[in-house]
Amino acid sequence: MRSGPFDKCFFGAWVKVCPGGKKPVSGPSKASERYFGRWFIPFLKFAKNKTPGVENKNCSNRRVHHFPFCLLPGLLIVFLMLSSLAPFARAQGCGQIQSGKFPWFTARALRADQIKTQNQILALCDLAKKAAPVFPRLALDLARQALSLECSQEKARAVSLVGDVRRLFAKRLGADQEKMLQGLESRARAAWRFRLIGQTAQALQPEFSLIAYDFALRTCLTNPDVRQRDAELVELAAVLARHNRWKAWVLIRLIKEKTAKVRAMRLVASAGNSWFEMGCALVLAQTMEDPASRIKALSGIAKSAVMWNKSLRTELCTRAFDLAKEINDKSLRAWLEGRVAADAALIDPHEGLALAMAMGSRDGTAFEAFFQAAVGLEVLNAVQASRAWLLAWDQVGYLGGEPEKALALGRIVRAVSGVDPKFASEVLQSWPRGEFLVRTEAEAALALSMAGNDLAGAIAMAGRIRDQVVRLRTLARLAGASSYELQKAGQERLPEKVLMESGNLGESETALLLIPSVAAISPARAVGLIQKINEPLNRAKGLIRLARILWHQGRDREAVSALNMALWEINCTKNQQTLDNVRILGDMGRGWALIDPGKAKKVFLLGVQAAYR
Repeated sequence: MRSGPFDKCFFGAWVKVCPGGKKPVSGPSKASERYFGRWFIPFLKFAKNKTPGVENKNCSNRRVHHFPFCLLPGLLIVFLMLSSLAPFARAQGCGQIQSGKFPWFTARALRADQIKTQNQILALCDLAKKAAPVFPRLALDLARQALSLECSQEKARAVSLVGDVRRLFAKRLGADQEKMLQGLESRARAAWRFRLIGQTAQALQPEFSLIAYDFALRTCLTNPDVRQRDAELVELAAVLARHNRWKAWVLIRLIKEKTAKVRAMRLVASAGNSWFEMGCALVLAQTMEDPASRIKALSGIAKSAVMWNKSLRTELCTRAFDLAKEINDKSLRAWLEGRVAADAALIDPHEGLALAMAMGSRDGTAFEAFFQAAVGLEVLNAVQASRAWLLAWDQVGYLGGEPEKALALGRIVRAVSGVDPKFASEVLQSWPRGEFLVRTEAEAALALSMAGNDLAGAIAMAGRIRDQVVRLRTLARLAGASSYELQKAGQERLPEKVLMESGNLGESETALLLIPSVAAISPARAVGLIQKINEPLNRAKGLIRLARILWHQGRDREAVSALNMALWEINCTKNQQTLDNVRILGDMGRGWALIDPGKAKKVFLLGVQAAYR
């Protein structure tokens, strides 16, 4: 018996075709009637009735001629069914994600867990450092909690998932997806969190810190990436050098790359002030094949070898400078010569100035050397220092872009404003157009340096600063002078002017920068300034700063009131700001420790609760 294509009608209207010409038993089932309702039953009956044009009276070859009329209701029912099954599909999808059938979604979930756990570890370590001076037992307990959190992470599973995703979706991964996988893998193989926990607990319980360092070493040794493993071993050796130099040397032997090994030796020798270890670093640096790496290593050793005499260190810099002349690449040679000359200027300003002048630089690479030589010569020879400042100013003109020139000029102005304000003002006049952000900081430094000799001129210069926040901050610091000096300069109303203009900042977060200066004039005005800030977290920061100022002024009751207001503001913040909340609670705990240790411990415990949100 051959049945037609629509003998099986829509959704439960199953037509049973019987042989022998019997009447077919058909019709919607009770379940379909309950599910779709009685409104759809006529369509089903219409679809299965006999239609004109059917020659065979048996039901063996029935066909529905009104298919277009039934198509739209059928599509509607399909849509309704899919909509009703969506929650079930989502539930099944979540179960498959949890069971590992979709490694991409599992990797994303593990990445979110990694970031959350990392933030919790950072928060607990920050709380432990701030609580250690007052509550050492609480700080040690927080370090132990951080270690247990780090050990509970599924690192092996994360690494295997990254491999599965790359194998399954090798041709379909974009740049963002690959970046996400690299971050997941690097976080799973990173050992810096164990090292941070060990550093946090080192002053509290050295034995516990060694356990954390041991976990860090095991994590490093399982890392197949040679560069990342060597970088982690260098940092771990530098930390262990203050605790156990023998173990630090054991770690140095595990480092493969010579550049990283020389750096580790240099850091370990600097921590222990050891001649022998620095000599070993020097011997290894001389065997490096790459000339540029050898020059950088020799220069770094000369800068770090404070246990050697000055003549030996300058001789090593001179040797590195001579080696740089043998490099054929002009830009690389100039950069290396400038770096060696700058390191030599930190050791001996006269020698650094001589090497910088020998460069004959016309590309700005000698600026750092002239700058460091001028800073060092200020206390040795004022004439040579002035010459070095002029040479550094001349090198600014050879720098590439306007931002680089502005940063270099800003460094010169800030460094020389306290010694020679006239020269600083001349440098300020040569400022490139458009770079006002760095210029305002330089103008503020020059105005503050002039306050000792010419307070009226300093106030006038500060009033010409274009940036409103920098101008008000500078004027507020100048307004903190004695009333006699302000009266002598004809600026008796400067504090009121600053307070009035700072009140017009509105709801700007930059008002945080003005709180210390305004609080020195009027704490009540500082509270009013804080209340205009939008974010509760920033208001809490401002109140904690204000509480410190009030405590130093001997106003304990007002400091307590400010801390209570800050705690109320923290409770108003969102749960997504966990790390910021914990840091602010740690700062608040340190503030309460000066006034009420019992209250301080409660605040630290609130920080622990916030870390686990």
